[in-house]
Amino acid sequence: MIEKPTVLVLGAGASYDYGFPTGRRLLVNACADILNRSYDGTGRPVSTPDTPLQRSLIECGFSWDEIVSFVNKLRDSNQPSVDEFVANQPDYVEIGKALIASVILSSERGGSLKRTRDMRWFEYLFQRMTNAMDFVPTDFVHNDLSVVTFNYDRSFEMLLWRSLTNSYPMSNSEHIGLFNSIPIVHVYGSLGDLPFQSEDGISYGSQPNATTVRQCMNNIQIIERRRRFSSSTTSADVPKHVEILRNADKICFLGFGYNPTNMNLLRIHPIWRVFVSRQNTMYGTAFGREDFEIREAKQHIMEGIEEAGEGRLIIEKKKCLEMLRTHPILSSLPDVPT
Repeated sequence: MIEKPTVLVLGAGASYDYGFPTGRRLLVNACADILNRSYDGTGRPVSTPDTPLQRSLIECGFSWDEIVSFVNKLRDSNQPSVDEFVANQPDYVEIGKALIASVILSSERGGSLKRTRDMRWFEYLFQRMTNAMDFVPTDFVHNDLSVVTFNYDRSFEMLLWRSLTNSYPMSNSEHIGLFNSIPIVHVYGSLGDLPFQSEDGISYGSQPNATTVRQCMNNIQIIERRRRFSSSTTSADVPKHVEILRNADKICFLGFGYNPTNMNLLRIHPIWRVFVSRQNTMYGTAFGREDFEIREAKQHIMEGIEEAGEGRLIIEKKKCLEMLRTHPILSSLPDVPT
């Protein structure tokens, strides 16, 4: 079990393992989907929308001219993601949300949450949460784990729900009790609750039609990217995800991009200072990153107190599963800074 207060901070790379696109891949694929249609001599499409994304956007009430104008600007913006682009383009917020919701709903339908031949990180995590001596299902609530995610998809929730309901013969209300013992916070919102979470929940893998997409759009939060939280903000204004991080003994970033804006949203600098004073350790994956990019990521976190605690910030070129297995992130054993 996870006995120490532990927080997993999930980026797009954590969901990528389960069939979801990264921010850039979502953008590039969506642009290709829209712009690869055939056109006549006047520039009009020669056929009706013939892909799920095209049909979804049309059904949501956007004209083809609106869609093409948006996608052309999106493609040529060289922004890293759709929401990064839309955050600075208020006229495109609604169509941007519709595109994001449509693509992620389709990814939920086409992604793979089922166990594969090779272990993936959630399988390892769940086994660590249930491997205590004399463990009984009701002990699950004693896991001291929280999840802060920057992803809109509900793959973590669905993986946890499926694992609990297929592992333990309980009533639905008892399963919900176990599920709710793990706080899960979506910093930018999500597609919405699942049906077991609320009466108006959206089923996992729902068809991306006008009804479901518009419902999902209401749950997605496009946050203005230049916003920076002040460490002096009163406790009444502290977001839930910041409160969770402040109370952690261990923090691990999985599949995270270390975008400065996202780091500011976490108020990571004052949290890092507390970590150093407590001699706690932060961990993070950096698969596919170069050495200087890792140094930059560390600088975003440490901000001027490198010498005091650099050894307690471990960011390595590892995938999510390898990171969790290499270090005592999910263990009650003490951290061993390098």
